[in-house]
Amino acid sequence: MIRNLLISFGFVGFGIFPSCQKHEGTEIDSTIILNQAAIPQLLKDEFLNEFHLIDFVYSADTLNRNVDLDSEELMDFLKIQLKSFDTLNTNKETVLYLKSLYLADFVFASFSHQFLGQELGLANDSLIRNKWEDYSMEEQFGFGNENQISFSCGTRSNFYLELIRTLLRLEGRDTSIKNVHTYPITTISGIDYIIDPSEPMVFISSRNSGVLKYNQLKNSSEVVIYSSKRSFGSSHFIFSNRLLNNIQPLSGELNEQILTYLENNRSLAADKVPACYDPYYKKIWNISYLNSENNSLAVPLFSRNIGTYLTAQNYKETYFGANCNRSN
Repeated sequence: MIRNLLISFGFVGFGIFPSCQKHEGTEIDSTIILNQAAIPQLLKDEFLNEFHLIDFVYSADTLNRNVDLDSEELMDFLKIQLKSFDTLNTNKETVLYLKSLYLADFVFASFSHQFLGQELGLANDSLIRNKWEDYSMEEQFGFGNENQISFSCGTRSNFYLELIRTLLRLEGRDTSIKNVHTYPITTISGIDYIIDPSEPMVFISSRNSGVLKYNQLKNSSEVVIYSSKRSFGSSHFIFSNRLLNNIQPLSGELNEQILTYLENNRSLAADKVPACYDPYYKKIWNISYLNSENNSLAVPLFSRNIGTYLTAQNYKETYFGANCNRSN
């Protein structure tokens, strides 16, 4: 995210029709996955590649919580929703994949990223974060869903892994690419898949149209990426009170204030530059006010970061740390 703002500023060269015939075996049925849970990616013509051209539109509405769900109802609600997948005429692996993707959609929408990250974004949530491990999942969900605290990729990954263990009896692990991303790997019937709650996508082979396993995805050059259907809506990134108090004395519109802030903190920002992406920003940012002690504004987030656009050309940088100057 920070890299893409820097690039735009010149700092860095820087229909649901499941099959009538039951799918046999342990392979995931990609036809059902695509019909039930995936759509083509967003078109790039909906975006800009210059941050300063974004149109900021303020809403009169206040966003009280990201998903309209009381925290104490978390587990009961998800259990009921997941049962609906059991009626599909397919094998258990396909059902578990769909349920895992559904939970990734839930985590994606429930929690927000801190705009510019914890340090540059001047997060003010240490009182909550310092006791994080002492809170139940319901309490963690409440803090995040009400935007009292942001959820980093690592925090989302841990929450998602606990959900699939508790609700689906699935195992998984997280992995990190330094300065780029932390994400979970989900194991279904002994096979690993990337189902990422920070940016839920489905990876399909362009050769045989099958759902790609983790090891296949790592080595394949024939990948088509579909977005999940975002069952609970978009994610958000949130502006902290401290950040807004810091940049508002600057002259100009909010997007110009942000760029000036980055320029004033150029050395700190440059240290946080992740692997390379071509930046793509939504043309219009619809800004909502928050009812939060720590954060003031929220903007819907179409992917993992505000300027990244996951493609078949750059996904290996995100998930495997490939050299972005080297052909995939």
